Amino acid sequence: MGINVTMPGKYQALQCVDELDQAAQYVQAINMLIPNNGRWIGFNTDGKGFWNAVQQQDVLLKNQTVTIFGSGNTTRIILAQAALEGIKHINIIARNIYRPLAITNADILVQTTSVGMSPNTMQTVLENETWLNPNTVVCDIVYEPLNDSIYPTSTTPRL
Repeated sequence: MGINVTMPGKYQALQCVDELDQAAQYVQAINMLIPNNGRWIGFNTDGKGFWNAVQQQDVLLKNQTVTIFGSGNTTRIILAQAALEGIKHINIIARNIYRPLAITNADILVQTTSVGMSPNTMQTVLENETWLNPNTVVCDIVYEPLNDSIYPTSTTPRL
């Protein structure tokens, strides 16, 4: 039915398709190739999957304000899909930027940096937890093994 692609092949796979969906056009990376009438179409479903997971928690997206910690590839696809989902305002907080107002005003806060990954599992990007609005939905895109003895090479996403 198609081909799934993981890192590091998401950029190289662009050379194998004839057409891209909107999210893939923006980020110039694909994770799915689907044949269609002799042509290959490239999709990036990472952002759609993330926002679907958020919506499954009864969180509305349209007209919301989102603040994203990070500026890497994960941020790019979440940002691209956020625009496609109708999110009203998007704030990006990259390295060494102090922006408590962007956090306080966020309806949804997304952490996409490597902060919190092994071996620094106790680190945080949130300098002061009082900046959070009690109604803010917080999502952390950090991958860590559940238990090294049970899942030695597997990782599980946390939301």
